[in-house]
Amino acid sequence: MRTAVRTWRTGAGAAAVLALGGVLLTAGCGIKPTGVVESGQPAQVPVVMSPYATQVYFLSPTGGLVPVPESGYPPSPPVDVLGRLLRGPGEAARAAGLHTELPALTGPQEGGPAWSAGPQVGGPSWSVEYDGNAEVTVRVPFAVRPLSTGARLQLVCTAAHTTGRSAFDVEVTLLGPDGALPAAHCPRG
Repeated sequence: MRTAVRTWRTGAGAAAVLALGGVLLTAGCGIKPTGVVESGQPAQVPVVMSPYATQVYFLSPTGGLVPVPESGYPPSPPVDVLGRLLRGPGEAARAAGLHTELPALTGPQEGGPAWSAGPQVGGPSWSVEYDGNAEVTVRVPFAVRPLSTGARLQLVCTAAHTTGRSAFDVEVTLLGPDGALPAAHCPRG
């Protein structure tokens, strides 16, 4: 019988402690609510894409590169993907805060140039040339030297992803009327 009394007393004590703990939790212990606390960049999430998708890179409100997947079958020629990049983010991407630092194409360039699998002579005002290995040349009708780092990376990463290879292994040269920039790679993360 003593064991039953001890169990009852222990159970009653535990119930009292739990009840007191519940009261303290609901009282909040005098902690006042706070607003949103900024803590740096948002998490990076890998984008899983179908084999028939490509990525166009825009910039986040903080200036980070954001891949925007675009699916299509058959896969779009790289020059069409570049054209989508140069036209800027669509309505949904703009609503998400994405933007571009590239000059907008207007006038005759919007008709779209031809895709070139090798060197071009006297070709369109903008093109993507892929050597089949790991080198891409992007020719644009605007000066490339004054482009911001973000704009340069938008072009480099978008062009690199059109090759079907790991974009981080592809070397991209940007070429404008003011000359060529040194070859660059799409940064990891």
